[in-house]
Amino acid sequence: MDKYYTKEERKLLGDVLFCLYRGFELPGGGTRDFDILDYLMMANGCSLERLKEVGDIILTGIEDTKPIAKFVWENTDDEAMNDYIIKCLLESIDEVKCKKDKNGFPIPGTGIKIMPAEKRKLIEILKENDFPLTVSTYCAIKSRYVNGWPLEFKTYTDAEEKLSVQKKKIKKTP
Repeated sequence: MDKYYTKEERKLLGDVLFCLYRGFELPGGGTRDFDILDYLMMANGCSLERLKEVGDIILTGIEDTKPIAKFVWENTDDEAMNDYIIKCLLESIDEVKCKKDKNGFPIPGTGIKIMPAEKRKLIEILKENDFPLTVSTYCAIKSRYVNGWPLEFKTYTDAEEKLSVQKKKIKKTP
């Protein structure tokens, strides 16, 4: 493991940790979890594996590295979505947010159905924004869609400005 890291990698680590603990503020209030799409917008080419290495160097003995390790584990070794996987995905109808029976199992017909046309649009949004088409990125955008969260993607500078505002709000809170 390289024992050196750049100033940009250290800042990225801080921003990612901040977002993992605090989430992202939504327009109109509330927060959502930090996801792989947020990371890809902020990372500027820094791989998840490198982020974990930098975290291991900087945070050893100082802070718990579990949030970074968990985030990296959930989003690495991700399967690229080839034409066959996309075809299978588009042929199915997903039902999410179903009510649950007394045993905790989903009750069919009680949730939100995601139709093939909606899935196709989500895939197009990923492609238009130059995100890799993987299982993790698709699941992240689908989660945003199902929860009614914005699907617009801003540049790293915009995200950096938003983080700066969030951090200032926290400092002012008694």
